[in-house]
Amino acid sequence: MADWINKPPENLSSSILRCVDAETAHEYLVIPVGEEAEVLVVAVEDPDDFAMYDRLRFVLNRELRLVGLARSELIMAVWRFYGAALER
Repeated sequence: MADWINKPPENLSSSILRCVDAETAHEYLVIPVGEEAEVLVVAVEDPDDFAMYDRLRFVLNRELRLVGLARSELIMAVWRFYGAALER
């Protein structure tokens, strides 16, 4: 069973935020929330979604641990830390 968090951290270091670029954060609706040793901790809507895990691991090219966060919190966090989505 995956871990869940109630809210993303109030402040995230620029080094953590750089681990996930804005386009990826918006496309997959994810936010990096920390790092444990060499493992990036990423908040997602469904931390038990193995397909999402595989896609993110490929895109980010690193080991991950997914934690759950409510969709509404994810949307607010992506907006706050990465700004509005870019038009394609």
